[in-house]
Amino acid sequence: MSTSNTYPVRGERAAHIIAGAFGYSGTAIQSIVGDGFVVVRDAVGKYTVTFDKSFPDAISAVAGYQTATTAGKNYHVEVYSKVTGSIQLRLEVASTGALVDPETGVDAKINFVVVTRDSVS
Repeated sequence: MSTSNTYPVRGERAAHIIAGAFGYSGTAIQSIVGDGFVVVRDAVGKYTVTFDKSFPDAISAVAGYQTATTAGKNYHVEVYSKVTGSIQLRLEVASTGALVDPETGVDAKINFVVVTRDSVS
């Protein structure tokens, strides 16, 4: 695995920001931006992002979809697992809720930001 790109934030408990982006070519994950995580396509429109380090708690997690075209799609963070140190993401058509993969050949990327902390109260 690569060097982690977590950024410690000072406070009562150490918080870390993990941010990245990736695309899908139709056959493989591509165009990964950021370090400290790997991405696996689980099914059409469903991806798991696993971090190099597992944290006991996720404070916040958001995902977005970046494309050069008007996509009409929503991206969601489904769950953070402290056991596996991963988040699950899904991409769906906004009007129908049908799961889809990102477009290929239009520089489409799935972006995410996760804020975690080292300990829980």
